[in-house]
Amino acid sequence: MIKLPWISFNVKEPYEHLIKYGMVYTMRRQRKQGSKIEVFRLGKRIGLASVQKIKYVPYSQLETLLSEFVSQSGFKKLEDWLEKIYRMYGKKANNLYLYKVTLEKVC
Repeated sequence: MIKLPWISFNVKEPYEHLIKYGMVYTMRRQRKQGSKIEVFRLGKRIGLASVQKIKYVPYSQLETLLSEFVSQSGFKKLEDWLEKIYRMYGKKANNLYLYKVTLEKVC
């Protein structure tokens, strides 16, 4: 059996947005992109998605560059999204990229 690349959603807001709208923008360290990426939620496989790297986001430009994507991130406000990024990656969040995840198939 061939193991596919994967992406996991442990944060409720982006996961729920992905399920409801079929796509979500998410911040991650560098990762695989392409089609046929397995999607997991809290260790459970939920489907397949395509993952597209949108851009590198330097720490100094987090607020500026993410503001146009917040409405499709699952978070109500930019401040909520930034708070989650800082909690996951630290206050000096670096080497982060913005990805667009599009759900292709739900298991």
